[in-house]
Amino acid sequence: MNRTKLPFSTVPYILFLLLFPGTILYYVATTNGLIPALITGYFGKTSAAELAILAPLYLWTTLRTGRIAVIDLTYFGFLLFFLCVVVLNSEEDSYIFTWHMVSIAQCAAVFLICKGAFRVDRLPGLALKTAWIASSACILIFTVDGRFSLRELPSDVDKIPGYQTFALCYLLLSVVLVTGVRSLPTRCIAHAVAIACLYINGARSEFVAYALFAATYEFLSSKNKGLPILALIIVAAGSVATISSGIVEIPDSRVANLLDLQHDNSSNERSRIASEGLNKIMESPILGNYGKYEKGEYIHNILSAWNDLGLFGFLFILIISIGPTVKLGINIALGSAQTNREISAFSILAVTIVLLLVGKYFTYLLLPAALGLYSSSNLKIEDN
Repeated sequence: MNRTKLPFSTVPYILFLLLFPGTILYYVATTNGLIPALITGYFGKTSAAELAILAPLYLWTTLRTGRIAVIDLTYFGFLLFFLCVVVLNSEEDSYIFTWHMVSIAQCAAVFLICKGAFRVDRLPGLALKTAWIASSACILIFTVDGRFSLRELPSDVDKIPGYQTFALCYLLLSVVLVTGVRSLPTRCIAHAVAIACLYINGARSEFVAYALFAATYEFLSSKNKGLPILALIIVAAGSVATISSGIVEIPDSRVANLLDLQHDNSSNERSRIASEGLNKIMESPILGNYGKYEKGEYIHNILSAWNDLGLFGFLFILIISIGPTVKLGINIALGSAQTNREISAFSILAVTIVLLLVGKYFTYLLLPAALGLYSSSNLKIEDN
């Protein structure tokens, strides 16, 4: 049986739509009174429900085929190790225990969702295209002072997610969309819209992530490697010239602070936390110092794994993130990996590593998403 026809493809594709574009569309609809707020904490509860659906389905499919990908085995092994550390260090009424247990469940859910959604025989599909267009339109339309900030809209909805959750959802939606689009002009339009939406959203990490993903993907996809470089130079020069001239008024965004990180409070605070965290790691470099920080004071890079999980956990996550990236990169360089899914998986993996190195906690959900895409990237499937 063709692996792409197994049940573990269509179901995750539907669940992908419910979770990622669904989060954006649900909160836009509820904050604007289009539908009642039936679910508090939509992303968390939806991902938990989807894990409950996908876990037995994945287990059944694995037992039926008698095969499991190496990356699946190693990533779930890492989550199991993480779970053991959390349980052994658990304290009564500890927010860190709850946070990490939720993170483990969400990491598993996102991995399975993205792995399965990437297996469908044709991407992106009408449903995903429609969801992307609707999500993009919502981000561009429902703004406050030029920013997509649903929390600032007059609404009775409780616990609206922050801009980073919406940015991650839109980033992954755009990555899967672009992966299945063959037409270069259409992809360029999608890139432009996605970058504009992420700028308006204000999440710097996801903005940079998508820009780097798009540049890497187009460079590796192009037969003439000079064209993407030339196009990038022209776009960058034109953007700088347009903004500097004042011809087009660009709305304020946290993304603009990337040009002046020395005076950015968030960047300076993260540098301070990282310095203090490194000192704590050196106090116990083998076992680490699990949870020895105030709420929100965790290291904002991959060293957070060393602090919370010890040296073994740190090396574990390095191997499962860098190993697949290097392997896929070598295959692409040698010409043995040339499909759009392989190139997309490599691009998002490389971008994820960059974000983990400079500004993201080790449970950042882009990592399980990227590993899930990688796990299915070797399928030789023809897209539209």
